[in-house]
Amino acid sequence: MTVHKTKMLKRVTAMVACMIAIVFASTLFCANPAVAAEAANLALNKTAVADSEEAGTVVAAKAVDGSDSTRWGSAEDSAGGAHWIYVDLGSSKTVKKATIKWESYKATGYKIQYATGNTAPAATSSDWKDIHTSSDRPASLTDEITFDTPVSGRFFRLYITGFTSHDPNGAAVDWPTIAVNEFELYGDETVAPSTQDPQQNVARGVNATADSVEANTLGAAKAVDGNTTSSSSRWASAVDATASRDGGPHWIYVDLGQQRDVKCVRVFWEMRKAKGYKIQIANGDSAPAADSSDWQTVYTNNGHPSGKIDLITLDQVHRARFVRLYIDHNTYADPDGGVAWGNVSIYELEVFGGTPKMDMNGLADAIKVEAPKKGDTQLKVTLPASDEYDVTYNGTDYEQVVGAQANDGTIPIHQPIVDTQVKVSFKVTKKSDKNTYTFKEVPVTVPGKFQVEAGDNAAPEVLPQLREWKGRSGSFAPSAQTRVVYDSDDFKTAADELAADYKDLFGSELTVVKGSAANAGDIFLSKTSDKSLGLQDEGYLMEITDSVSVKAETKTGAYWSTRTILQALKTGNGSIPQGITRDYPLYKVRGLILDVGRKTFSLDWLKQMSKQLSWFKLNDFQVHLSDNYIWVEEYSDDTVNTAYNGFRLESDIKKGGNDGKNKADLTSTDMWYSKADFREFIQHSRDLGVNIVPEFDMPAHSLALTNVRPDLRTPKSMTRRGNDHLNLAQKYDESLEFALSIWDEYLTGSNPVFDNQTMVHIGADEYEADGNAYRNFVNDLFKHMEDSGRTARVWGSLTWIKGSVDVQGKGAAGQHRQMNLWSAGWAKMDEMYNLGFDLINCIDSRYYIVPNAGYYFDYLNDNTIYNSAINNYNNVTIPAGDEQMIGGAFAVWNDMCGKKENGISEYDVYDRITNSAGLYAAATWGKGTADVSAAKATAKKLGDAPNTNFSYETTANAEGTVMQLGMDDANDASGNGNSLNLKSAKNAEVVDVDFKKALELKGGKSYVTLDSDLETAGLGNDLRVKVKRTDATSDKDQILFESPYGSIKAVQAKTGKVGITRENHDYSFNYTLPMNEWVELEFKNEGMGKVSLYVNGELKETIGRDGNNKLKATCMFPVKRIGSKTNAFTGYVDDVRLTRNATFATTMPLDNAELKARSVLAAGADDAELEKLVEQARALVNQVNPNAAEIANLAQQINDRVANVKYKPADYRKLDALLAAIPSDLSVYTDESVAALTSARNSIQRDLPVSMQDTVDAYTKTLTEAIEGLELKSADNNFAQGVTATACSEEKTGETAPNGPAAAAVDGDESSFWHSKWSAPADNTMPHWFNVKLAAPAKVSGMVYVPRTGSPNGRLTKYHVEVSTDGGSTYTKVAEGTLESSAGAKNIAFDKPVAAATDVKLYFDETDGDSAANRNKFATAGEIRVRVIDETIDLDGLAALIEQAEGLDKNSYTTATWKKLESALADAKDVAASDNPTFEAVNDAKAKLRSAMLGLRPGTPDPVTPDPDKPNPDKPNPDKPNPDKPNPDKPNPDKPNPNKPNPDKPNPDKPGASDGGNGGSGTAGSNKGDSTTGNKGDKKPGTLVKTGDDQAMYIAAAGVVGLLVVGAGVVLYVKNRRR
Repeated sequence: MTVHKTKMLKRVTAMVACMIAIVFASTLFCANPAVAAEAANLALNKTAVADSEEAGTVVAAKAVDGSDSTRWGSAEDSAGGAHWIYVDLGSSKTVKKATIKWESYKATGYKIQYATGNTAPAATSSDWKDIHTSSDRPASLTDEITFDTPVSGRFFRLYITGFTSHDPNGAAVDWPTIAVNEFELYGDETVAPSTQDPQQNVARGVNATADSVEANTLGAAKAVDGNTTSSSSRWASAVDATASRDGGPHWIYVDLGQQRDVKCVRVFWEMRKAKGYKIQIANGDSAPAADSSDWQTVYTNNGHPSGKIDLITLDQVHRARFVRLYIDHNTYADPDGGVAWGNVSIYELEVFGGTPKMDMNGLADAIKVEAPKKGDTQLKVTLPASDEYDVTYNGTDYEQVVGAQANDGTIPIHQPIVDTQVKVSFKVTKKSDKNTYTFKEVPVTVPGKFQVEAGDNAAPEVLPQLREWKGRSGSFAPSAQTRVVYDSDDFKTAADELAADYKDLFGSELTVVKGSAANAGDIFLSKTSDKSLGLQDEGYLMEITDSVSVKAETKTGAYWSTRTILQALKTGNGSIPQGITRDYPLYKVRGLILDVGRKTFSLDWLKQMSKQLSWFKLNDFQVHLSDNYIWVEEYSDDTVNTAYNGFRLESDIKKGGNDGKNKADLTSTDMWYSKADFREFIQHSRDLGVNIVPEFDMPAHSLALTNVRPDLRTPKSMTRRGNDHLNLAQKYDESLEFALSIWDEYLTGSNPVFDNQTMVHIGADEYEADGNAYRNFVNDLFKHMEDSGRTARVWGSLTWIKGSVDVQGKGAAGQHRQMNLWSAGWAKMDEMYNLGFDLINCIDSRYYIVPNAGYYFDYLNDNTIYNSAINNYNNVTIPAGDEQMIGGAFAVWNDMCGKKENGISEYDVYDRITNSAGLYAAATWGKGTADVSAAKATAKKLGDAPNTNFSYETTANAEGTVMQLGMDDANDASGNGNSLNLKSAKNAEVVDVDFKKALELKGGKSYVTLDSDLETAGLGNDLRVKVKRTDATSDKDQILFESPYGSIKAVQAKTGKVGITRENHDYSFNYTLPMNEWVELEFKNEGMGKVSLYVNGELKETIGRDGNNKLKATCMFPVKRIGSKTNAFTGYVDDVRLTRNATFATTMPLDNAELKARSVLAAGADDAELEKLVEQARALVNQVNPNAAEIANLAQQINDRVANVKYKPADYRKLDALLAAIPSDLSVYTDESVAALTSARNSIQRDLPVSMQDTVDAYTKTLTEAIEGLELKSADNNFAQGVTATACSEEKTGETAPNGPAAAAVDGDESSFWHSKWSAPADNTMPHWFNVKLAAPAKVSGMVYVPRTGSPNGRLTKYHVEVSTDGGSTYTKVAEGTLESSAGAKNIAFDKPVAAATDVKLYFDETDGDSAANRNKFATAGEIRVRVIDETIDLDGLAALIEQAEGLDKNSYTTATWKKLESALADAKDVAASDNPTFEAVNDAKAKLRSAMLGLRPGTPDPVTPDPDKPNPDKPNPDKPNPDKPNPDKPNPDKPNPNKPNPDKPNPDKPGASDGGNGGSGTAGSNKGDSTTGNKGDKKPGTLVKTGDDQAMYIAAAGVVGLLVVGAGVVLYVKNRRR
């Protein structure tokens, strides 16, 4: 009786007699059809004992485990002796029959024996009674023996009397053991027939146990709860796998409560991470131990599951109570490209007694693909039939192997070179709902034409790796006789490019010819129309023997073959291994998206990038031509037109056009491309296999458009970013007309910029206003493009932008429409697939680069881009073979423009692209066997594409010198040929100045060009140049060097300082070039992101900072021209040295010593030793890298020698007066202005001769400017230090460190930020608050709030502030207000200062967000600072300042400035002497006295003549007037006074001055020759001290005048006294 019947009868006994028949009848009617009872195997899973066991895997228990695939095996016995195995039935049983399932026919005789009792007899005991004896080998491997008479016993033994190692029937290999798969015993006992429904999941809701769990919420019970899809309803193992090590083993089993039929097991995997797994069964009252051999394996898979829904059909129906899924290993990476994580997880484990009902997934699992045989031309598949579903072939990932289904239903096979695995996909679709479907991918290995053999040449090292390769022996290397032969004009470009690139790589010429055949040593490109080769649009077949022969259907395929040839030659050191390859891509679109709308890129750079992409067979270059600063809401309606925006193509849309509606030109002014140039760029890139996809972003990101038509801006009441949105909601027709007019300028005409082959991108990204208007706009743009014969692409936005207007992925005539999938929130992959779009995966979480922004990626993750499946998007997978899954792209977005400009350069962007291009190309072309590290290494070997030069590489000699230019002959001393072409000089010449040759630049258009190809030097270089500035103009550029890359400026117009300009970005160093003084400028660009300036060997500044969102200053060195075609430097240039970066000693101490010595010698000094030393100096200075010790030693020798020469010194008194008046304590001034003053002081050279008086005067002028440039620190910038912070909440898990905690907002780093808690459970309660605790009580006056960068989420818009003076116990409100939602620091002033504050708390009453849903939800801050007022009374500082002022010499300064000092000094003394002076009084006194000291200006000192025997320029003698310091009231015609010009000697500092001199004393710094005469070279500059009659006459005359003046003064004094 069945279990069902038994239960029913128990109920029946309790009922009245009249109901028995009715209930019994109904039971019979409803029960399952009767099933005959089966005889029970009495030996199943009983205890078994054997005489011996060969190994631990073939023990006695394996002969009674019910599995024919396991066995007991005896010990090895070459003699073939007796062996036995017995079974303990546990109690006495009657046995009628035995079944022996032999492994082989090796047994030569055997017996069946039995024994009674409670223990088994000894092996040799006579208590073993024979039941059956055979002296022959088994008649069958399944040996059924029915006993003549049933016997009763507890122990039954199979006794094998002998065996042979050899099996005469060949059923087993020769081996000296005997083995039995199963020993079964049967009697009268039967097993009741099963009543379970074979289609019922008997594991549903039963007890489940697992080895481990990741979390308590993901326990084993979740795998039997019936939920097969929810991520919260699954079992997940412990995390134990890493990127370098697999995890496991792990297991989970179910207890079915009783023995059940087990035929099918279905596993719903979360991801296919299991790597080797088994289905195991067991019986008994409790589950065996985890490592027990009682677990019987009934199914094994040594690889990954074939699908996430894994239906496992066992070879027979098993009876089991316990069913275990045992996972040998689990990988860290998901083979389908999903999230990498270190555990294994299943949604559900189901167990069936039969085959489950064929639902959609069951049908998919029932699809059968017959393994192809060698030579097959068609793939044979069996598709299950269903009334409810359609089951169809859905394509193959590599259709170059298994092609598209033909009209007759056949699926062609294109035979590969070698065995090749592909994934054949099928689709099961519900007939009543086409959006209900599932996919099934089946791995299929297609036999190749050739077999890979040991000793074959390895495939050449290329990237992407070759899809198919059969190596032979030997190699091919081009020679001088090698030709590139092509047989079709379509292949001419590929042939030409191959030859040109080969020359760039190897320096040798290859002849290009058209022909129909090739000779040995040639490279032959041949066009084929043979479709059976399966080459399709981009594939090629290449055979390498003593020549290279390529076949391709298209010019793209031919061009890709040339990339393979060149790469193989490069990595193979000039040769390629012989063999044959068939190569082709996985995806049709393999691309890069580049935002040129918000960063300038030259067209030359874009052309190089197109070449670089083609180097790795990337074929899609989407150029985002228009965009703007993202956060336009930070601008008002009146100022938004100043926000950065770009439209990069030449356009006819001009200001004033369209009946005056156009208010601006459409085209950008900082960088734009002509129509002709861009047309040529598209067409040339196409020849290189790269499709240029131009994009105009509209109707959002369209500030360039709305600046032209402000009347078409969307009101901000509809979206806060309305100013960059076309007003589709209210002015749809006008907006559409304007948009189409832009497109038509490039689509129409006889020679359109975007021809019919050009894929166009209509933009349509991130629109935030009217959904239906947006959808209509997308439809209209698609239709317009399709009507023009073009295919269009769009940004995925249809999930986010809701509406009732339908947008389809196919045009009216079935045209394909493409979509960039970039965010699952904006466009879900399955939804867009259902609409029919061709899909391009560029999901932001994997593939978005925003350089140096602090969000998205700065550099993409290598493992992610190489190992992630392109066809997997946010856990949705579309088979690669599906016609709608066309590929992917990675993107570079230059969001950081305008207010957020961060200095990113073309090279920085190149570096980020090239870091990923090779790996991404390999992933989209189709990975080979190389792991990510090996692929990365290959990419590094391959480097940049030939005939590109992103890095501005230069040639250096063995010493690392690229160029060394002295001006004696303007030749390049490095030997690299980078000499100056003086014949082509424009308004520039080499002249004699300061006893040497120097290049004179004269401002404006004034330059000399290098006579070589050198234009710009890349990173890792050092550029040194010595300059002397002669024009004080600082409001316009003065350019030292320039090239198309940029310029190096001696004077930058905006700052007046030395700087570098590149790509429309100015960098200014904190250094101002002095007048009339030689200095050495040294620029270093040691690496990316930084550039440094050294002046005379001293580091002045390094521009550029480490870390994300910090200013970057990657700068190359433009050196094509010295000077400029527009705004050249005015002054002299000498000693230009461009070298590889190293530490160089400055020669300026020696240059200065030499100049001083030559000035003395030129004045007539006769010192042969000094002359010898200066010649040595010149030789040392001319070395490219002179030794620092030699420089210092020789300079000292020269200075010591000069000190012993009698010469007239320059007058330093004015300079010394200025120096004496500089306060000792400059801490109240900004670091930058103090550094400029320090630099001016340090540049002063002492003991110069009078002939260099203009240099001393220049020191005085420079020092005066530095004093006048001192800038007081702002009192507003005095912030509390050492503070700590707390907040309402902190995000401690969801943000990348150091972001999230409150401490990140007081760490001094504006790029790190605090964020209120947003992870579950989120803190969304307003207002949020942030408390700053001061290190010590202080007087506070305000705060500064700095928003986080990169996102408006949590940005403060409305606030109030409270202050505590008792440690935070009580607070008082001190401020409230609103702030603009924009980047940059925001000031918050308190109603009045608060003394002794301990805590300051900022309340976030209202906050912004990136959407309406995120406003007034979060709080964030990049930095929060508290302003403090320092009230320390600094009497010591006042006393020190008074003491310094009292030590100044009144006679050294003008009367007016001295009077101001006297007044300030008297006031300061009064304050210092007063009782209890206040903070304000002391501070005011210090400030006034400091100002008065710095305001002192030197007066006209008395003439001085040094003692010729003891010259001391620092201590002038007032009793010996200096004839070279003329009396301003008595001008000397030969020494003109600049304040009283001599009409015969015009002042060069005044309009109309001649070029003859510079109006100062001495001539060492003059432009040409002797300034006292104005003639070139008539006299040597400078004179020795004069003696004789002339000097005596001058002294006498001066004495008489002096006596008269003194006498007149005495008379006046006496008269005044009398009055």
